[in-house]
Formats: sequence, C-alpha cells, structure tokens
Amino acid sequence: NVLSYVYLYMERDYEKALQVSSSIADQFPGHPFFAYLKAESLVRLRMYDEFLSYSPALERFYRTGPENQKIECEDKHLYLKALMEFQEREYDSAINLCNQVIEGYEVEFKWTLGHAHFIRAKSLELTGHRDSALFDYKITMEHLQHYPEYEEAKKLLGAAIFEAADSKQR
Repeated sequence: NVLSYVYLYMERDYEKALQVSSSIADQFPGHPFFAYLKAESLVRLRMYDEFLSYSPALERFYRTGPENQKIECEDKHLYLKALMEFQEREYDSAINLCNQVIEGYEVEFKWTLGHAHFIRAKSLELTGHRDSALFDYKITMEHLQHYPEYEEAKKLLGAAIFEAADSKQR
C-alpha cells in the first residue's frame, strides 16, 4: 500500500503504481482505498477503457458502503473523472466535475479536495481565467503541502504575482 502511494503521488511512476496497486486491489477487492489507487493509476496512464470498465466496481463502494465511505469514494470517483477530462483537454467538463467535488466536500482528509482545486486551477488557467485560477492554486497549497502539486502551484502563483507587479510598473 505504501509503495503504491509513493509511486503514484511522490515519484509519479504510474506503471509501478499500477503494478503494486493492482496486486493489492485484486487481493483485497472489498477495500476501496486499494481500488481507487488502482483506478487513479489507470487514469494517469491514460488507460481510460480499463478505468471505465473498472468504474462499476468503484461505484459500488459509494452506492453500498457505510456513509463515510460513500462520501469519500464518490468524491474520489468524481475527481478521477475530472482528471481524465483534464488530460483529454475537456477543460469545461473537468471544471464542472471539480466543482462537484469542491462544493460537496465533507471528508476529514483534504488531499482529494486539494487535487480537485489543482485540476480546476489548471483548467481555468488554460481557458483564459487566470485570476480565478489563482484562488485555487492557493487552496491547493493549503491541502497538498507534501505533494509535488504544492511546488507547482507555488511556482504558478509566484509567476502570477511577479507578472502583476511587473505590469503595474509599466
């Protein structure tokens, strides 16, 4: 489990993440955490057909599980769909899916929320709404201090602040 997490989020080695997460998801099919690590690996690798065929198993976790599991798994599934849309340059769809995650987020741990803000920020920026994206980059930094997205959001925010100061001087 730790290895799949490290490969997926820290090292961004999605092939290894898929290999390890698939193994544990197959060994423990009733455990949602492992299934969602596998699903995110599939999306990151752009193995969309496999992800979509795996989606009914993911949906069962939020349709039939205990209340906390339902909330967390549905948010994660929406985020994965948003990530897929973002990777396919369907930015408006990605923004709408991220909005659903952000508006209804009730989970104690905020990394899915942080990732949703990050995807929304990048989508907003790529559709010409940079000022709106800056808010999301700030939220990303609040929730993802130990993820690579933190440094990326910090860099993008810093560039925006520098550009704003530079344009005021002109």
